[in-house]
Amino acid sequence: MTNFILRKHRTSYQDTAICATIVPNSYEVFLKQQMRWKRSWLRESINASKFMWKKEPFMSLCFYMGVMVPIVAPMIVLYNLVYVPLAYRVFPWTFLLGMLLMSLMMSFAQKLLRKSTTWWYGMWFCFYYEAVLLWQMPVAWVTFWKSNWGTRPTPADVKEEEKDKGKKEAKQSKRAAQDNKQHDAAEEKAEQKD
Repeated sequence: MTNFILRKHRTSYQDTAICATIVPNSYEVFLKQQMRWKRSWLRESINASKFMWKKEPFMSLCFYMGVMVPIVAPMIVLYNLVYVPLAYRVFPWTFLLGMLLMSLMMSFAQKLLRKSTTWWYGMWFCFYYEAVLLWQMPVAWVTFWKSNWGTRPTPADVKEEEKDKGKKEAKQSKRAAQDNKQHDAAEEKAEQKD
């Protein structure tokens, strides 16, 4: 929706908006939700990239950087946490320290600017993101066209499921009719022999 509006109009960020939502009730559903969001973000970013360069230059630069960083982030993490330690036989202290400082900055911004009581979760979330959620991005690259919810069925999913169920029931009925026919024929043969 934002991309649709951005084509010809301007938007602004509203940080005091209050939203109620249904949160995932299991870890598996949470991961599916995150994958759905990453695919959607990638699709929408590709769409927005087609016209964003026509907007203000600084904003466009920030937008394209914001698109590229999450896409290359898995490669950056692999380079710093795998390649550098193996190739140069050094522990990646500077990369880990940088992650810690970034997570502290984000957490303290929540504490100081937003007066959040859950600010310290931000620090842990940064490390969790690097360890788990970041690795969903490469999967999103190669499956970004998938638009199913994964966590709950969309109306199209329900319709498709009902269609499949109807086909399956028709096959079972046909198979049962054939089995009955074969059974009747076998009984008839057995009666003729007697």
